[in-house]
Amino acid sequence: MAPISRLTAGLRRLLRRARVEQEMDDELREFLEASIERKTHAGMTREAAIRAARLELGSAEAVKDQIRDIGWESVVEPVIQDVRYAFRSLRKAPGLTAVTVATLALGIGANTAIFHLVDAVRLRPLPVDHPEQLVEIRMANPGRGRTGTFAGRRPLFTNALWEELHGRQQAFAGVVAWGAYPVNLSNRGEAQFAQGLWVSGDFFSVLGVTPHLGRLLASSDDRPGCGSPAAVLGYDFWRRQYGGDGTVIGKSLLLDGHPFEIVGVAPRRFTGLEVGRAFDVATPICAERILNPEQGALNDRAWWWLTVLGRLAPGWSVDRASNHLAAISPGIFQTTVAPGLPPDVAQAYVGSTLKAFPASTGVSGTVREDYETPLWVLLVVAGAVLIIASANIATLLLARATTREREIAVRLALGASRGRLIRQLLVESALLAVAGAVAGLFLSQTLSEGLVGLLRTSGFQFFGVTFNLDPNWRVLLFGTAVTLVTCVLFGVAPALLSTRASNGTLLRATARTRTDDRRPGRARGGLVVAQVALSLALVVTALLFARTLHNLTTVQSGFDLDGVTMAVVDYQRANVPAQSRLDFQSRLLDALRAAPGVQSAATVRFVPLTGESWIQNVVIDGVQHQKKIGFNRVSPAFFQTMGTPLVAGRDFTPTDTVDSRRVAIVNESFARTLVGGRNPIGSTFQMSAAPGATPPTFEVIGVVRDTKYTGLREPFEPIAFLPTTQERRPLEYVNTVLRASGGVTTRTLTDAVSRVEPRAVVLVQSFRAQVADSLVRERLVAMLSGFFGAVAALLAMLGLYGVVSYGVTQRTREIGIRTALGAAPSAVLALVLRQSLLLTAIGVALGVGAAGLGTRYFEAMLFGLEPLDPATFMAVPCGFALLSAVAAYVPARRATRVDPLIALRQE
Repeated sequence: MAPISRLTAGLRRLLRRARVEQEMDDELREFLEASIERKTHAGMTREAAIRAARLELGSAEAVKDQIRDIGWESVVEPVIQDVRYAFRSLRKAPGLTAVTVATLALGIGANTAIFHLVDAVRLRPLPVDHPEQLVEIRMANPGRGRTGTFAGRRPLFTNALWEELHGRQQAFAGVVAWGAYPVNLSNRGEAQFAQGLWVSGDFFSVLGVTPHLGRLLASSDDRPGCGSPAAVLGYDFWRRQYGGDGTVIGKSLLLDGHPFEIVGVAPRRFTGLEVGRAFDVATPICAERILNPEQGALNDRAWWWLTVLGRLAPGWSVDRASNHLAAISPGIFQTTVAPGLPPDVAQAYVGSTLKAFPASTGVSGTVREDYETPLWVLLVVAGAVLIIASANIATLLLARATTREREIAVRLALGASRGRLIRQLLVESALLAVAGAVAGLFLSQTLSEGLVGLLRTSGFQFFGVTFNLDPNWRVLLFGTAVTLVTCVLFGVAPALLSTRASNGTLLRATARTRTDDRRPGRARGGLVVAQVALSLALVVTALLFARTLHNLTTVQSGFDLDGVTMAVVDYQRANVPAQSRLDFQSRLLDALRAAPGVQSAATVRFVPLTGESWIQNVVIDGVQHQKKIGFNRVSPAFFQTMGTPLVAGRDFTPTDTVDSRRVAIVNESFARTLVGGRNPIGSTFQMSAAPGATPPTFEVIGVVRDTKYTGLREPFEPIAFLPTTQERRPLEYVNTVLRASGGVTTRTLTDAVSRVEPRAVVLVQSFRAQVADSLVRERLVAMLSGFFGAVAALLAMLGLYGVVSYGVTQRTREIGIRTALGAAPSAVLALVLRQSLLLTAIGVALGVGAAGLGTRYFEAMLFGLEPLDPATFMAVPCGFALLSAVAAYVPARRATRVDPLIALRQE
C-alpha cells in the first residue's frame, strides 16, 4: 500500500471508528455466511457448517485486533485513549490542575521571556543576506596607538583609516562603515532627539537590504562635499514620526537645523548592525561636515567614530581574511598616522594590526557587554525556580498518586502492565506541561516586552535599548525543551513510585493506614530538601543583588543630588562666533539664574555620572605620571550648584580669563596621589603634549571634596577642574547644571533660554533621574532576582507544609495510639516538627554550599560586597529556619488535637 493510502486509511480508522467497526463486523459476517454456504453445498448440515466455519474463523474479536494492529494507527490509538482518560482524570481535580498549570505558566513563561532577550542579545543573526559571511574589522591589539577623540558607541576607525582599508583590501566582496550619533529634529525650544547613523554609500547594497519604500543610499550619495545629502528613515521611526505616510518620499527632514531629502524607508526587520540599538535616520558619511562643520571628523586622523564590517569574498575564510589584513596593515597605519603624536604613541599606532572577527549576530557598543552576563544569571535563576516549581508539583502528584493506589491495584490485577500505567500517568503529566507551556509562551511575549521596557531610559544618553522580539525557531525550540524537561522532572517520579508496590500490598492497604512502603515519603522528603536548597541559594543571590543596588544608590558620590537639574543648550543655529561664545554662555547663565526657583547655575563640559570623560597624563615637577587623571571644564559656582564643598583655596571667578594665568582646582585624590599628600595650593602641573609643543601649565588654586566622575561603581580617582572662562574655543552647545528649590520645569528653562536666543534648543532632565538611568541594569537584576527568590522561598515553604501536613494525615493512627498511651501534646508537636526541621537543615546545608559556589560567577556584578558576605550567609539560613518552623507549625499543631478514639477507628 502506498504511504499516502496507508496514511488515509489510518486517519479514516481513527476519525470514523464506529463506521470502520461496523464495516469489519459486516465483512466478518459475510465471510461466515460464505463459508457456511460452501460447507453446506459440500454436504454438511447447516448446524455442522456453522460450527466448522466458526472454528475456522476463530475469535472474532481476536481477528479484529489483528486487523487493527496492521495499521500505524494501532500505535496512536492507545495514546489517544490515554489522553482522553487523562482529561477526565484532571477534570475531577480542578484545583490541582489549575494550580499546576498556573505555576508552570509562570515558570515556563519567565524562562522563555529571559531566553528571548538572551537570543536577541547574543544568538539572533542579523536580518541581512547571508549573515554568516559578515565579519567585523578592528585592531587586534588596541593600545596606546588609539589616542585622540572618541565619538559614538563603538569608535574603532577614523575616516582616514576606513578609506585606506576600503581602497586596499581584497578579502571582502564589500566593506561598509557606519557610526551612531544623536541628531536633533526640533527647530527651536525643547530638543527632540533621534538616533542618527552615518553610513558609507554602499552600506545597504553590501548587506543586501531592500527598501520598504523609495530607495536606499547608494555610492553616489556618499561623495566628497555632498551638498544636498539624502536620508533614509528607519521603519519604526517612519511609523512613529510620519504615521506610515507613503508620500514622505521627497520631503525635507531637518537634522540639527539642516535640510535632508528623504529618499526611502528601510524594511521593518532591519534596524541596524548594532545589538539593542535601532537607527531612526541614516545619512551618508560625507554629510558629517554639514552637521559638524567645526569638528572636522572627516579629515581628523585622531577622531575615532566609525565601525567597519566586511562581507567575505567567495572562497575566503575568517582566518584567511585576518592574514590578509595583517599583511596590508603596515601600509595602512603608516599612511594614516595622525600628525603631532608623541613618538611612542605614533610607534604603537604604526605597529597595530587589523583583524577580522565573526559578526553574524551583529556588534555591540555597550548593550551586549552590559546585559549579556546579567541575562544569563537571570536565566539560571529562573530555571532554578522552574525546577523548584516542578519539585512542588511532583510532591502534589505523589500525594495524589497515593490516593489512587486502589485504582492502580485494580488495573494491575486485571492485567494492565506496569509500563501501560506509567505511560498513562506520564500522559497526565504531559497534558499539564503542555497546558502550562501554551499559557507560558503567550505570557513570555508580554514579559519580554516588559523587560525591554525596564531597560529603556530617557536621560542624556537619549536612547534606550530596543530588540526585535519576533518569535523564532530558537525561542520555540527552547520553550519546547523546557516543557519536556519540566514534564520529566515532575512526572517520572510519581509515575514510577505509584506503580512499584505489589498487587497484594496495594489491595490490602488503604489511603490512610498504609505504612509498609516508605518510598513515596522518602521521595517527597528528598524533593523538599532540593526545594529548600535551591530556593536558599536563589534568596542569597537575590539579597546580594538587592544590597548591591542599595549600596550604589546610597554611595557617597560627592554631590547633593536633590534639586539639581541638567540642561543641554544647543545654540549652533545662532551662528555665534567662537570669540563671542564665552560672553554668550555668560548671558545664558544669567538668564537661567533669573528663572523662577533657580538658586544657582553653572556650565560643565562633561556632566558627571553620564559615562563621558576626558582622560590625560600630567607632568608634575618635570616627571610625567603614568596614572592618567580625569579633566573637566566647569564655570564659577559649579561646586556650589552640585553641593561639593571646597576644602581649601578658592573657587573660579570671572576674573579667570583667557588672558590671565591658567588655573585649576583639584580634588583630594589628586592631592593625595599626585602631590604626595602635601598642600597643593600654589603648586603647578602640566598636561602632556606632543613633541615640540609647549605644554600648558596650570596653577592649583583650590581643592574640593572627592567626587565620582563617569559612574557610581568607580572609586574616587584624581580629577582636575579647569575654568570654562579660560577655554579658547568653546563648543556650540553647553551643558548646564542648576539648583532649584522644588525643582524646575522644562518650560521655565526653555523660556529663559529663548529670551537670550530664540533659535536655541534645550534638553532637560533631573540629575537624580540621570543617576537612576545609570543603574537600570542593577535595578533589573535586583528586581527580577528578588521576585524569583521570593517565589522560590514561597514554593519551598508550601512544599514543606504539604509534606508535613500529608505526613500527619498518614500517621493519624500512630499519633492516636501515642496520645492514647499518654503522650503529651508537646511530645507530639516535637515529633512532627523534628521531621520538618531535619529536612530544612539538610536543605539549608546544601543550599549554603551551592550559593557559595554560585556567587563567585557573578562577583563582578556586586558592589561593596564580598561574594561570601557573612551577613547575607547568616541572615538567609536563619530566615529559612524561621519560615520552616512557621510552615510546619500549623500541621504539627493539628496533630496535637487528634482524637484517639477517632484515630483508632480509622482503618
